[in-house]
Order: sequence, then structure tokens, then C-alpha cells
Amino acid sequence: MGEPLSIAASIAGLSSLASELTKACFACYRAYKKARNAPDTIDKVIRQLSLFRRLLVDLEDIYIIKSGPLSSLDSIEREVKECQSEIKMFQQSLNSSLGDGHGMKLRVKFLLKEEEIQAFLCSLQVYQSAFESAKANDGLRIAMSTQQTVATIGIAVQSIQQEASAEKDKLLSDEALKWLTPWTLCGDKKSFITIAVTRALEPGS
Repeated sequence: MGEPLSIAASIAGLSSLASELTKACFACYRAYKKARNAPDTIDKVIRQLSLFRRLLVDLEDIYIIKSGPLSSLDSIEREVKECQSEIKMFQQSLNSSLGDGHGMKLRVKFLLKEEEIQAFLCSLQVYQSAFESAKANDGLRIAMSTQQTVATIGIAVQSIQQEASAEKDKLLSDEALKWLTPWTLCGDKKSFITIAVTRALEPGS
């Protein structure tokens, strides 16, 4: 099983790849727009990548603060690697589809890539669903673990406070007995007052 910090680093790498692909999509979109036949598909990829990158940032934040095992680690590690490969391959295909800058050639070459772009969009949505599920499940586990830790600390603090209170009560009780015992033993008020005054004058009283 992968470690959360290692997977967080992999997610950061995937986010960087998605950012590079977004730049390539913008370049492609500008080229098609310049040719006055900009297809909606490229715009959809750009918008989908924007959502995808925000999700990756949230997911990275979850794993970067956790050092223990989480239920989604194995599947996320595998899916991150697969997604990285798909993004790299798609970016290569996208770069090759730019052609020589002439509108007609761009259009013809893009039509040959339309199906591939649609397939990539579907794959991206599948990965996004998997990462959203991991974010929800592991995020909840971390929140519950944090809540349990806080509760444990609260119980420990309460126990310490109770022990301190009990010790204080015991000291007060011992002090009260210290003053009441002469009265009990002497049996008369005058003797008790004499002993009480004597004790009050003792060093440390």
C-alpha cells in the first residue's frame, strides 16, 4: 500500500500534467478560433480540466496531512498513474492535430481527432468520479479521526481536572481535621481556643 505523502506527490504531478494539457488545449483552441471554425469539443476539455485540477488540489490537501493508512490509497495510486499516462498520450495527439495553421487543414485534421477527444472527456469524467469518491471517503475518515483525537484529549483533560479537584478537596479536609481534632479531644471550648491560637502561631501555619 502506498503512503499518503507519496500519493500526494503523485497527485501533484498529475495536477501539473493537467495544467500543461490545459495550456495545449488553449493553444489548440486559439488556432481553431483563428481559423473561424473553433469546435466546442476543445472548449469542453478546457472546462473539464479546470474542474479536474481543482479536485486534485483538494485531494492532495487531504493526503498531505495524513500519515496513516486510508481505504482509498491503493485504488487512487493506480488510477493516478493510469490518468497520467492517458493525459500524456492525449496531449501528444492534440499537439499533432494543430497542422500547419491553415483553416481547412486544421478542420480536416480535427475531424479525425473528434472521436478521440470525446473518449478522453469520458475517461476524464470517470477519473474525476473516482477521485471525488476518494475525497469524500478519506476526507470523512480524517475528520472522524481528528474528532476522536479531540474527544480523547478532552477526556484526559477532564480526568486531570477531576484528580486535581479531588486532591484539593482532600487537602481542605485534612486542614479542617487538623483544626477540629483539638476541639474533639479537649472537650471544652477554652482548651480548643488555646490550642488553636498556639497552632496559628507555629511557623508555617
